[in-house]
Amino acid sequence: MTKRQEQLQQLKAMATSQLKSEEQKIRKGLTNLRIDLNMGRLKDTSKIKKEKKKLARVLTILNEKRREEDNS
Repeated sequence: MTKRQEQLQQLKAMATSQLKSEEQKIRKGLTNLRIDLNMGRLKDTSKIKKEKKKLARVLTILNEKRREEDNS
């Protein structure tokens, strides 16, 4: 399995509350990265894109779990 697939499996195994806390953590990290970018401290700007993709994955899994709960 690739690294990304392992990360997806770990995210899918998390509870909804854990995913929500992960979402908040990523959003806070993104905010800090944007601040660093504006202040000229961020050298690797690709970190922002990577964090946004991580956030999208977490939100996608959260939505999948919500749909499963609604259909049950």
